[in-house]
Amino acid sequence: MNVWQLEKRVKKLEAQIQIINRHINHQAGLNQQQVLLNESLHDRVALLEKASWSKQGMFGRWLSWVQGK
Repeated sequence: MNVWQLEKRVKKLEAQIQIINRHINHQAGLNQQQVLLNESLHDRVALLEKASWSKQGMFGRWLSWVQGK
């Protein structure tokens, strides 16, 4: 291989690396959004469970706990 061929190959590899880096950054952003959505959903479920728990009497709480609900 001569220098020209090597330079051409290096430029092609650099372009591929840039494409891969963009893809990785995009995927990382999507993953971060998914984590935030999951945390938000978890928080909402916890609030609903807390509200449901507070509406029950002592016997209802005990019964829910015993039944694993």
